[in-house]
Amino acid sequence: MGGNSLADFAGMVLRLKMYPYFDVSSYLLVCMMVREDSHRDPTADPQAFSRKHPLSCWLSSMLMCFAGAVLTNILVGESAIAPFTNHRDLLVASIVWYAINYTPFDMTYKFCKFLPINILLNCLKEVLHANKVHHGVSFALKFFPNSYPLVCLFGVIKGSGVYFMRFFDRLVRGVWIPTNNEALIPSMSTKASLYASIAFILHHLGYLTYEYQSLYLGVVLLFLTTRMLNLMVGINDPFLPFENLFCGLFFGGLVDTLKKAVKPEKPKTDGEITTGKGQTNKVKDE
Repeated sequence: MGGNSLADFAGMVLRLKMYPYFDVSSYLLVCMMVREDSHRDPTADPQAFSRKHPLSCWLSSMLMCFAGAVLTNILVGESAIAPFTNHRDLLVASIVWYAINYTPFDMTYKFCKFLPINILLNCLKEVLHANKVHHGVSFALKFFPNSYPLVCLFGVIKGSGVYFMRFFDRLVRGVWIPTNNEALIPSMSTKASLYASIAFILHHLGYLTYEYQSLYLGVVLLFLTTRMLNLMVGINDPFLPFENLFCGLFFGGLVDTLKKAVKPEKPKTDGEITTGKGQTNKVKDE
């Protein structure tokens, strides 16, 4: 493919309309995520929650479907319910929710879980993911041109808001897991959104001299590659080895290792025991 053809293709990807195919694929996967998170017991009926608590199930799914828009509105001081005022999007998301949870013989859910269909839906969702990060960064650069951390935050929240909303989504469903949140354990999607936001900011500052549409295409390919590695190979976080190396060099890991090497642990004698606080006490003879 020649340079002009590649640039034309990148421009075409940048100008893709997200509605309806990309949005619907995202709604399908998000509603499936909510459904699967609602039954943690593998022996329980997977549809029990949606049958017993349809209102909570619907509200939870809608929060997740519009998570990025809700959270970014809160950040800029706008109404959190503004994304729900678009009756078309709300109606489409509600139809998807109903199909995932209440189709006879569970046909819609099983069809979406079929591997080729699931791969297709995830590919469409990752293209939408890149588009959301792009719009989040572009929006923040207009309102906060001198605060690049905020610009980066908007790109991450807009692209991976569903994972940040999961904490509140679980509260709606009566689930309290404070130790499992995106700040403590960031997902692969959140990390990819962070790196993509940084790339867009560097391009804005002139440090990346690629054409914007080529950079956008690279971000789309990054999201697609990481998702395919997860689905096809089972690699949950391809960024982890690089992050471990970075943390080892710059966040104390290397220093801690050197300290242990220079000051080896003092060997315990036969008449001493180690308490839970790391203190050594002598054992008295009876």
